[in-house]
Amino acid sequence: MSAQTLQAISGGDSDSRLAKLYWATVAGLVLLLWSAPAIPTQDGPIHLYNLALIGDLLGDAPLRATFHRLDFDTVTNFGFIALGLPLAKVVPLWAVERIVLTLHILLLSLFATLWLAQCDRRVYPAAWVALAYSLPWSLFMGFYGYQLAADVTLLAICLAWKLRDGAIHRVALSNLGAGALVLFFHAVPAALFAGLLAIIQLTSRDAPIGKRLLRAAISGLPLLALVWMVIASGGESANPEWRAPEYILLFLITFGTLTFSTQLSTCLLVTLGWVLLCLPGSEPRRRDHAMRFAMTSGAFLAALHLLVPDVMGGGGYLTGRFAWWIPLLMLPVLGTGPALGGRIPRDWIPAALAVISIGSTAFSAAPSARVVAEVEQAAAVHQVSGTLAGAIFDRTPKSSAMIQPLRHVASLFVQKRGTLITNYQPRVAFFPIRFSEQAEAQFPEVDINSAWLTDWGRLPISALVAIDAQPADRTILETRFKSIWIDQSKRVELWHRRQEIELK
Repeated sequence: MSAQTLQAISGGDSDSRLAKLYWATVAGLVLLLWSAPAIPTQDGPIHLYNLALIGDLLGDAPLRATFHRLDFDTVTNFGFIALGLPLAKVVPLWAVERIVLTLHILLLSLFATLWLAQCDRRVYPAAWVALAYSLPWSLFMGFYGYQLAADVTLLAICLAWKLRDGAIHRVALSNLGAGALVLFFHAVPAALFAGLLAIIQLTSRDAPIGKRLLRAAISGLPLLALVWMVIASGGESANPEWRAPEYILLFLITFGTLTFSTQLSTCLLVTLGWVLLCLPGSEPRRRDHAMRFAMTSGAFLAALHLLVPDVMGGGGYLTGRFAWWIPLLMLPVLGTGPALGGRIPRDWIPAALAVISIGSTAFSAAPSARVVAEVEQAAAVHQVSGTLAGAIFDRTPKSSAMIQPLRHVASLFVQKRGTLITNYQPRVAFFPIRFSEQAEAQFPEVDINSAWLTDWGRLPISALVAIDAQPADRTILETRFKSIWIDQSKRVELWHRRQEIELK
């Protein structure tokens, strides 16, 4: 990192106050993360359970080897595991989760400053825009492997930008090395990275179009070929699924800040503020290479968001997964000069966007965080030693959370022992956990989102975690199960099979 870049990140003379305030806010965001009673993510609990499960299977006397086995056929989706397993040996799983999310916030904050400095832009206050996108979708979905891959990708773009005009063989090798690291974490960001590498070369005007096309192909195609080989060798992937246009557009026009449905108005306000910052100021800005790349990459990601089917291999739901990349890559387009339209000061608009977005997300997440914290405490007391299933009986759905923060809380009851039969990842390609032959024959694949369609009493399970069960559902469950615990909001309930209780 050059001295000039360091000076830009530190704020120089004119923006030193904004720089200090920025990093103080980042520290406050991390403090908020660690002081929260729980992190109400959709997939977070299942990833933590799988860390415990993999650690168990790698041990000398695995408790759950009857139902699971390890399969290392692929080289992707390992980043979170490689980071989390060593941490899990020295700190509890809840701390592993917060360490990973802290790393996510820090890397995203660092990217914004590095990217603006590399593009020869004023770093502050524009970098504040990154904070507006650090807590919503990218954080609360709980896609930890993907999130870390996205963070590494964004930082790798800074490196690729710095080396963009070098000898093409060196550019290609450095891009391939950085892309392989991203691929180790997750395949989807690696494929997107390959496309962005090509756009870096195509948007340069320092060479004829033919030479730019050649450099773009040499920059991006080797990585894209590597990603394709990994996906092709990883087994069957999920079937493509097209979402309703209004569903996709909703996440695109809010750039992934829409995590809870109660946030819609504030998310639209954040989007409006971002658009205003992109409008020309009192002084016209020249369209240099950085601006051309930023606008082209934003259009590229938006087009993919609208056109690519929603499901890919490796559990890669695309909707919303890279909408939040668009404003981050387009930071060089932002105008943070003296005034908007010659009248409205806009130096503090980025900071206002961050405060509105973070405050809205934290406020909307608080009720779910309290419920998840209550479930975590109950799970510590009522650990299930046999087989457990999770089931969502909500037919409406009534949950106000877009991310269904209670979807995988069942896994909290089997973190130390026991087996979750509704764990989706053993049935998904590109993940090292598989069900054993015995488990495959014994446990059918059930849809936890349509729990009222399944006869849970006929399944070989010791316990069931029911979410949003209706009175009619509870009447049916009571014939085979007994309620052991229910949370104060009466949404999450643990049931033990009556036969298991009698045996004890």
